[in-house]
Amino acid sequence: MGNRTANNKKYKKLLLFVLNNDYGNGLYKLLENNLKEKIIGKEIMEFGKKDFKNQILKYNLKNTDAIIIIEHGTELTANLIRQIREINSKVQIIGTSAIAASTIIKKMDTKITDSLICSATNFDVGLYNDLAKEFVGLYKRKYSDELGMGQAYSFDAVINFVEYWKNKDKYKEDNPKIAYSKIFQNGVGTVGKFRYNEKGDIILETILVKFSGGKLLKIK
Repeated sequence: MGNRTANNKKYKKLLLFVLNNDYGNGLYKLLENNLKEKIIGKEIMEFGKKDFKNQILKYNLKNTDAIIIIEHGTELTANLIRQIREINSKVQIIGTSAIAASTIIKKMDTKITDSLICSATNFDVGLYNDLAKEFVGLYKRKYSDELGMGQAYSFDAVINFVEYWKNKDKYKEDNPKIAYSKIFQNGVGTVGKFRYNEKGDIILETILVKFSGGKLLKIK
C-alpha cells in the first residue's frame, strides 16, 4: 500500500488516521518512510472513540488527495468512514488489508464504502494447498462466512511451525523463524503466495482492491 500510494502522482497530500497500538504505530512508521513529504497530518485513533469530526475538520478535505486509515476494520473505522463521508463525499479513502477483510466494513451501506481502496492479500482458492483447501471448506461450513485475514494467517503460522518441528533436525536451525526463510521460499497457503526473508519475517503477495457494490474488485 505504501509503495503504490507513494508512486501514485495523484496523491500529493495525505492525511493519516492511525490506531494507537503496536499495529497502528508500527505500520505508520513503515508508511512514513515511503510517503515522507506527502503526509500533511497524522491523527490518533483511540479504542472506544466514536466521534472523529473535530479531528477531521482540522483539515481542508477539498485540498486533501486521500485519507489513509490504519486500523483493524472495527467499529472505529466504520464510524470514521461515515463521518468523513458526511463532511466530504469525494475524498479518496485508503485502508489496510485488515479493513478489506472486515465483515463490519463489508456490511456497511455501499453508498459509504463504494470507492474505498485497500491493500489485500491475494485470496484465491486456486492457490491453496490441499491442507489449506480443507481448512477453508471446514471454516465456511461451520461459520457460514468467508475466511478472514486473521484466521488465514493464524492457520498458516501453525502449519508452518508444525512443518518446521517435524523436520527440525533436517533444517539444522534452532530458531523457527530463521528456518522458515530456508523452508518457505515459494510457499502457498490460505493467505495465498508467501515467503520469508532472512530474518524470518513473512512477505505476502499483496494487491490493491476497491469496494464496489459491497464486493471487492481487484485494481490492476
